[in-house]
Amino acid sequence: MRILQVVHNFLPKAMGGTEIYTYSLSKELSKHHDVYLFFKDTEIDKDFKRGHFDGLPFLATNPSKYLKKSTYFNLIKSRIYFTNNNKQINKLFKELIVEFKPDIIHFQHLIGLSMNLVNVAYKCKIPIVFTVHDYWFLCPKAHLIDNNNVLCTRGNPQKCVECFCDQGLYELKKVEIFRPNTYIKLPKNIAKIILNFVIKTNNNYYMFYFRPKMINNIYKKVDIFITPSQKLKNELIENGIQARKVFHIDSGVNNRFLTNIQKTKSKEIRFAFIGSVSVHKGIEILINTFNDIKEASLDIYGFVSEENKKRYLKLIRNKHIHFMNSFKYNEIGNIFSKIDILILPSICMENSPLTIREAFMSKTPVIASDIGGLSEMIQDGETGLLFKAGDSRDLFNKIRHFINNPIEIERMSEKIKKVKTIEENAKEIEIIYRDLIIKSANR
Repeated sequence: MRILQVVHNFLPKAMGGTEIYTYSLSKELSKHHDVYLFFKDTEIDKDFKRGHFDGLPFLATNPSKYLKKSTYFNLIKSRIYFTNNNKQINKLFKELIVEFKPDIIHFQHLIGLSMNLVNVAYKCKIPIVFTVHDYWFLCPKAHLIDNNNVLCTRGNPQKCVECFCDQGLYELKKVEIFRPNTYIKLPKNIAKIILNFVIKTNNNYYMFYFRPKMINNIYKKVDIFITPSQKLKNELIENGIQARKVFHIDSGVNNRFLTNIQKTKSKEIRFAFIGSVSVHKGIEILINTFNDIKEASLDIYGFVSEENKKRYLKLIRNKHIHFMNSFKYNEIGNIFSKIDILILPSICMENSPLTIREAFMSKTPVIASDIGGLSEMIQDGETGLLFKAGDSRDLFNKIRHFINNPIEIERMSEKIKKVKTIEENAKEIEIIYRDLIIKSANR
């Protein structure tokens, strides 16, 4: 088979769960099939770039390069049109389809690319699979959390407009209102009023008409949706996708670096966080809670900007909390060998985090918030502990549970069941591909 994988970002610059899964799946499929990758890379200095990553051929595109060719309301276009129906990226994608001639196209994520890529694939009569890794279909920010970091209940598009119109959009200095040769020069306060009005009007159009139309188009054109959690499957069906199109399939994990891990010895219990070091992942709650823990250590792994790192460092009042920064994926086994308990204190709606699967593959129990698909993955009291999302006191009590009862670590570790490997998952995906190709040929 000739398989085209599409994802919003990719390794080695982006190390999120979606990117790692896409790499692992593509690498496994490439053992028996021709696999090509199409993704976004905002750091390349041209419109697009071809290359190979660990033997996988790719075509990367930089949407911002297309944006710079526009001279009018650049910021508004970037937020609304360029990331949802980028005609230049649509054209590049179609050229790749004509060149590579894929038998199947598998979308992993489209945020920041062009939502219309699904329509391009459909018009080329290529079977389409879409793995839904988060809540992007239901929320433009993908996490169902508002600008005050409060979990969103949805159902009110006007709230989405207000959330989408974050303060950065109102800063006049970040957008060039008029073309350079405009002969009218307005006072900044008047120009700002005009800009605010235009942004609000565009965002109302986007949230009430444009985005729902694009999402519904994806719902209709995609042949199969895959969700790693049952909860998200139910949400998608409630949101309008036909039930026969949605399959709940657990994602597989690359066990190359995670099998037969021997935990190193330590005098203290070692807790750790692995993931995107950001507010919606609950990092502030974790630091504030762990400040009161003196008999254990907390290591924080993952990418964090220097600006945010300085902010988080100011919160730390405990010498046993350490920032370890990001890491190469081949180091993941070594990292888990030094972790006794993984903590995922997310305040956003999680789907099925790769880090939990990695933890379980390394026989590491997990403390996680009781939100989204996390409660499906963790057997409370058996393979880890769940706490009320955003509740520092409850999190504190769960951490203390392991400190006061260290034997629980070994007990829960033994309760962890075998984790699906990427090899097993790839075989499941191959069956879906083959069925769709056969059905497509018989249409």
